[in-house]
Amino acid sequence: MRVFIALNLPKDIKSILFDLGREIRIRYPFIKPVPEGNLHITLRFLGEISEEKCEILKENLKDLGKSFPLKLSKVGGFPTEMGARVIWVGFEEDKELVELSFKVDTIVDSLGFPKRDKPFVPHITLARTEKPVNVENFKVKNLTFFAKEVVIYQSILAKPNAIYKSLKVIHLEGD
Repeated sequence: MRVFIALNLPKDIKSILFDLGREIRIRYPFIKPVPEGNLHITLRFLGEISEEKCEILKENLKDLGKSFPLKLSKVGGFPTEMGARVIWVGFEEDKELVELSFKVDTIVDSLGFPKRDKPFVPHITLARTEKPVNVENFKVKNLTFFAKEVVIYQSILAKPNAIYKSLKVIHLEGD
């Protein structure tokens, strides 16, 4: 099964970000927005793992700390804002989010999963495109929300979009 670990977003934040993706799509009608229900912050992508390894992961991924605030701050793109193929939203202060990702990495690595292949870059993917676009003039509302739950998801590849199935929810303390 194809698995990743993510920070879930509140429904109102998902709705606002989905609307922003639709706004960007007005300018670039060829982009492929992420469905509203699929918006999240990936903490660690594991790829294909066995059901047995997934059960071990579910048993061991717990006690991830306290809930914390995150403030949306900017629209960006990978590889660059002026040549974006992945359009994303970033955060004003992401120290606690980086620490959460480190905690997840420590647990996952201790279970024998392959090490992360690239550094963690905190973001929420809004859309993807094969044709690079310029996103430097788009803005996101500076809204604050609380990170409250980490989810182990199974990603089922399907058309037109992947289906995310929640396998386990880990509530952050204070939630």
